[in-house]
Amino acid sequence: MHLLVTFKALDTCDSSLGAPPRHGTLDSMLQEALGPDGVVASGSYADLPGSFFMVDVGSTEELAEILGRDLLDNCHIEISRVTVLEKVAAHFEHWYSTQQPSPASRDV
Repeated sequence: MHLLVTFKALDTCDSSLGAPPRHGTLDSMLQEALGPDGVVASGSYADLPGSFFMVDVGSTEELAEILGRDLLDNCHIEISRVTVLEKVAAHFEHWYSTQQPSPASRDV
């Protein structure tokens, strides 16, 4: 399953942990934990503080284990499941083909 992970350090980041994690540190940590094919894409925002990763994992629980408690406690993290656009298009094509137009809409 492909997941898009976006994060930024919280203003209340625990100072005992030092500086908030940097993109390069997280990227290498994820590469090590997920293997060479685990990180599909990654980068930092040009106009906002924070970074993103697209990862290939078995479950969201697996990702939570990899990210660890310190990161989860000190960063705002959003995780979204990502799918291929062709799959979405095929789903809507199938849905559209099974819909029967109402008699009133045929006269328009």
